[in-house]
Amino acid sequence: MTPAPLGLEGELRTWTIIQRSHPGVPVPFVAAIVALEGGGMVRGTLKSAGSTPEDLPSGLRVRVAFEDSGQVDADGRSQICHVFYPAEGSPG
Repeated sequence: MTPAPLGLEGELRTWTIIQRSHPGVPVPFVAAIVALEGGGMVRGTLKSAGSTPEDLPSGLRVRVAFEDSGQVDADGRSQICHVFYPAEGSPG
């Protein structure tokens, strides 16, 4: 297997609005599948795009961001996760 860089922008392909989750996880949130520029499909949380079907137009352009997840490992190190935000100029 050879490592390959992934794009940092892409297009929302499909999503679901999560209404129930583990204790301490704020809901609702949007679980999204994004087709990245240059290839690859990635699942992640879509933030700042609303949480109703009307807020999530087909083909919404998104960008990848990396954030502190708020969790730590056994050694106390912060865990970083990827999330998506609407790309500049996209509706939402």
